[in-house]
Amino acid sequence: MKTIKIKAKICKTNLQKSLGVMFKKQFTPHVFENVKYFHTYFCLPIEFVFLNKQNKVISAKKAQPHSIIFIPKNTIKTIEMMTGNIKKYDIKKGDKIKTHE
Repeated sequence: MKTIKIKAKICKTNLQKSLGVMFKKQFTPHVFENVKYFHTYFCLPIEFVFLNKQNKVISAKKAQPHSIIFIPKNTIKTIEMMTGNIKKYDIKKGDKIKTHE
């Protein structure tokens, strides 16, 4: 298990949380806290990484457009990323992720 550093936008406001990466073809990863689900309407295929309170990966998955993604149990933070980032960063279950703006 390793520690991975990722530059990301921290979504704090309701507007930022609501819009996420909708309508964007390229974007910096976005971090969300305490969200129950995501939808991928108006999005290209994207990837999600789910973190626990120690910022360790619970799971990571690719989502297709027009989907609803429910958050795994014990998820505190979720990172929305462009497709290919899970492979690029070699993200595996148990890895620790540190995000910064």
